[in-house]
Amino acid sequence: MGTLIKLAVENFKQGNYQQAKEYYQKASVAYGEELFKENIIICERYLSLDTSCAISTDQKSVTISEKTQLIQTQALLEYYYTQCQELQHKLMDVK
Repeated sequence: MGTLIKLAVENFKQGNYQQAKEYYQKASVAYGEELFKENIIICERYLSLDTSCAISTDQKSVTISEKTQLIQTQALLEYYYTQCQELQHKLMDVK
């Protein structure tokens, strides 16, 4: 179980969201869809972030600093979520 997850996490950390998503999809087939559903959704959000950021830059109500703060907050949230998932998977491996 660990290899697919490690590869997914490493690719995610490096910004290779498509590759990370593919590893999470393989892990979900092997170990259960429910375990990796949120990870796949997060990867999809990051993949769509490039296009959604381009669209939102046209909006006058969102300043660059607000957008930067939002992206940083989202990244931290996803980082901590990933850490939590890794710990849960380690617990599953122990059991």
